Amino acid sequence: MKLYEYMGKEIFGSYGLPVPKGRVIDSVEERTDFEKQAHAIGLSYVELDGDIAIMANGAGITMGTIDAIQYHGGRAANFLDAGGGSNTEATAKALEILLVSKPKAIFINIFGGITRCDDVAAAFAQVKAEKGIDVPVVIRLVGTNQEEGLKILRECGIDAYKSMNEAAMKVVELAKLT
Repeated sequence: MKLYEYMGKEIFGSYGLPVPKGRVIDSVEERTDFEKQAHAIGLSYVELDGDIAIMANGAGITMGTIDAIQYHGGRAANFLDAGGGSNTEATAKALEILLVSKPKAIFINIFGGITRCDDVAAAFAQVKAEKGIDVPVVIRLVGTNQEEGLKILRECGIDAYKSMNEAAMKVVELAKLT
């Protein structure tokens, strides 16, 4: 049996239990500086209270990444959905936002479709070369132009993971060492 939100609200209501309404942030004034920066380049970003920065492509995979990190004992510092089709420039800016937030580690989880793996890898290489990255980075890179992306990452000294679970375990381990 599947239980959807509207059904749960109906059931709770029938027993006289309060059903609080959610609140959507729709005011620019309510966003943090990092959230404003990400929004300005068309990305979804929400600050959280953990220490592992996350960038993934799509809300579902981003939430799954947060869950995997939590499952392995870590805590996400943010929700950054790079979305589908983010180009190298937008991806590089997203990485810069993550770096400024001072995480203990960064987890980039890309399942390439519209977002190409080689674009993500090129953005990572660009930021690493221009800004330097002084925290551990774990990358899961699977999908469109995967081999090209993996080659770019290897040239930067990064081995990418194919399994989200293995990558999540590794980033939590590295964050705890920092």
